[in-house]
Amino acid sequence: MKAKELMDKDFFYAKVDDSIEKISITMEESKKFNMPVVNESMELIGWITSFNITEGLRENKKLISEVMNTKKEVISVYSNETARTAIIKLSNSKVFTIPVLNRKNHVIGIIRSCTIVEQLSTMYEKSVYDIYNAIFLYIENIPWIDLIDASVSMYKRITGEDIRQEEYMEKIKNTTFGEAIWATGGLEKFFADMIGIGEIAISKKLLS
Repeated sequence: MKAKELMDKDFFYAKVDDSIEKISITMEESKKFNMPVVNESMELIGWITSFNITEGLRENKKLISEVMNTKKEVISVYSNETARTAIIKLSNSKVFTIPVLNRKNHVIGIIRSCTIVEQLSTMYEKSVYDIYNAIFLYIENIPWIDLIDASVSMYKRITGEDIRQEEYMEKIKNTTFGEAIWATGGLEKFFADMIGIGEIAISKKLLS
């Protein structure tokens, strides 16, 4: 996934010569309390927040350019960088929103932390069965029944319990990705188990 797939193309922005009063009204009406500052070509010039606005009003400043964060202070991401890069930048910089740029440094969207939370929530609600389908399509020449058989073997290895293939398939259909992560002890452990299942299935294929 690319950063551009997470961005919101419908966003508010300020111009360098906008008045602080005008942008304060825009923020209040839109309930968006930070936004990029751009020139006529939509090139990134800086960033303005409600804190900057408050400071400007208190000090009787007039223009956005007098109170904005400069371009050097802005954390941004290019549209073709990975979504992972955008998430790490958001996390490391402890900001809630970052601008997305094209190669000409024009702002073409913004990524909000709330969007990432929504994406993760959606992913967590996916059925484990859907993940199995994705693995099945990725692993060539492994019959579906062999993949489930390998999963049953892994399940018994981990829990010590015997379970029929039909029961296991019903279990993964009724278990979300988020529930599976908690049950297995974390994201890393979940995917380690999935890799183990794939290895068992491939080994059985080679030995058959």
